[in-house]
Amino acid sequence: MMQFLKAKGLFRVYVLFLFLMAIVPIGTEGLNNISILDLRADYILHAVLYLPWVFLCVKAGKALPIWIFWGILFAAGMEGLQYWHPYRAFNINDLVANVFGVAVGASILLRPAFRRASSASR
Repeated sequence: MMQFLKAKGLFRVYVLFLFLMAIVPIGTEGLNNISILDLRADYILHAVLYLPWVFLCVKAGKALPIWIFWGILFAAGMEGLQYWHPYRAFNINDLVANVFGVAVGASILLRPAFRRASSASR
């Protein structure tokens, strides 16, 4: 029970962090000029930020397919929220990177080797 509450609290902090990253002007323009394998660094950052979504949801005891859906919806919502802020901008590439992060997290979680390792640690 205690692990469930800790996971749920951690998930709430994570969602709050993503929300703040979406609306607070943090000056990441420098990342737009950095490329890794022809990908801008800010797209990689978006994907990495959404990678833990599925892990934290499963740790909090939620069903995986539902939380993949909610992760994609949340990623779209956070990017859409930026459309209404004068100091932020909606970018479809950021949205794709967000969804990619959720999908990669889910694919890692669904790998048989990862499932065996996580079930053995319970």
